Amino acid sequence: MAIAPRQLDFFVALPSAEMPIKSAQDLMARAWFSLSKDKRTKPIEHYFKKDFVKITPDPEHGMATIWDYDFVLFVISQWMDMLNKGVITSDSGDRRRGMGLEFRPNDYFKWIGVKKPGGEDYRRLKETLNRLHTTQIETNLHQGNRKTYHSFYFVGSWTEVEEDGKPIGIGVDMPPWIWEAVAKKKLVLTLDEEYFSLRGGLERWLYLYARKSAGRQNAGWRDSYENLYEKSGSTEAFRNFKVRLNRIVQKQSLPHYELTAYEATNGKEYLAFVRRSELGDGHPRKEVEFARRHKGSSPFKSSI
Repeated sequence: MAIAPRQLDFFVALPSAEMPIKSAQDLMARAWFSLSKDKRTKPIEHYFKKDFVKITPDPEHGMATIWDYDFVLFVISQWMDMLNKGVITSDSGDRRRGMGLEFRPNDYFKWIGVKKPGGEDYRRLKETLNRLHTTQIETNLHQGNRKTYHSFYFVGSWTEVEEDGKPIGIGVDMPPWIWEAVAKKKLVLTLDEEYFSLRGGLERWLYLYARKSAGRQNAGWRDSYENLYEKSGSTEAFRNFKVRLNRIVQKQSLPHYELTAYEATNGKEYLAFVRRSELGDGHPRKEVEFARRHKGSSPFKSSI
């Protein structure tokens, strides 16, 4: 499927609905995407220590959303699958222009769990690619001792081939910053398959945050409501954010993470994240994990 100009190394996606879900760690600790499906034109800015990230939306298309991130996950997962199988190496790609990937839309839809894609799904995919192509990222992360300013887009460019009005192949090129983080530095984590079943934008980001911060640590992780509000990039009032956060805690809707809200002695409200496999043996939602090789094999036994 040679559909893109060969200025970059372009690799054809390996069609597999069971390919593990891989995420770039840097895109999990703070929200780099809008958590709402409503059009967002206000930038997100994160400043921490000597580093910064600024995400600027396009006035016409709006900011890329957490649901658009599904496509970035698809590309990262393809890269890691190819690297693990020796199809490509960390020396592939182009340091200045990035890495290209060609794929069939149906393979992407199948991977994210869309069983019978229709015209509306293809339309949404094009909107996703446009938002990813027009949302600007500015950052100085991962430059070592010598800080370098980087400006890029989640998708540098994309090309589509249609047949009888339906896309049969799409080629994208991805920025070198993401390729370097994934292929060179291996800053990736495996997500649970149930991630795609999360409907709320805040739920999706909280899961990414829990997976990055708490991971599988015995003690898990905690953070204050104020810090979570800031890291989420939310534009809503803090009191409304707290209400939504507390509803998620009540539902316990994050896959395989137990959430506990509490007030510390300093009066601050905190949220604790613990992997359910690390809960005590007497806990009703305790889970037992075992090794898995691909997305389709469950890593859990039934709850105790």
